[in-house]
Amino acid sequence: MAKFTILSLDGGGVAGIVQLAFLNELENRYPEWWHSIDLFAGTSIGGITALALAQRQDVSALYEEFKCRSARIFGKRRNIFRRLFRAKYKNSALINEISEILSGNISELDKYVLVPSFDTNCAGRWKPKFFSNLRSDDKDFSCQYVALATSAAPVYFPMYSKYVDGGLVCNNPSVAAIAASIKELKVPLSDIHMISLGTGKSTNHISKTFSDWGYMQWAGRIIDMILGGSVSVADYQAKQLLGDRYYRFNLVYDQDVNLDDHNMIDTMNISAKFRMLDDGFRWASRFFE
Repeated sequence: MAKFTILSLDGGGVAGIVQLAFLNELENRYPEWWHSIDLFAGTSIGGITALALAQRQDVSALYEEFKCRSARIFGKRRNIFRRLFRAKYKNSALINEISEILSGNISELDKYVLVPSFDTNCAGRWKPKFFSNLRSDDKDFSCQYVALATSAAPVYFPMYSKYVDGGLVCNNPSVAAIAASIKELKVPLSDIHMISLGTGKSTNHISKTFSDWGYMQWAGRIIDMILGGSVSVADYQAKQLLGDRYYRFNLVYDQDVNLDDHNMIDTMNISAKFRMLDDGFRWASRFFE
């Protein structure tokens, strides 16, 4: 079988600008790169971008419009008292923006996709859900439905139907995409190549030596630790499985970045550009030449 290339996109809210900055530069250097990708995998904002790319959406337009769309999605918060019992934002703006970007069903896409979400009630239990056109049983899902299911981040947005954000179980979908390609398409592992795009990580750590913490001390840290840890584990696993057929692009921030802080987009965009200058796209010849 010929080389099978996967583009994997992490979740990360407004930090998705990092991925679009990368893809915009990739398109400038390798205008035909899209034709080399066989499967687009993405979680949350990465899932929205993956679906848009599989529809052959214009990368430069997605990139240029990202800041304005983010400001509309995360523009109006509920007041602090309502947020004790309701999501931080209504999802009406998110629904509107996704409806402007995506159309049709995932069965109609020109490329394979894999988009994780989390089903809160599947026959009386919760479990991960991987929306994909690799299988016929998902063919009737619309791209908009899948995008909303993967991006319904708890605390930030209400559930969509019965689904919440795929980042709860698979914020870095790289290994899930490898597994699905092998199982559903019978692609040999030796033929799989992958470009994995992160949304950046901060230098979070626990400096205090006192370790006998309770709920109050752990509450603000445990979710970030779980999500960050799962992203790093998937990165490690993909690297071990694919070796030099795997490339990972990610940033390290010197401050915390909240997934709804659209005022940080310009800073992250500049950081991504500096990182790309340093990287020089030296890896790209393994994939596109």
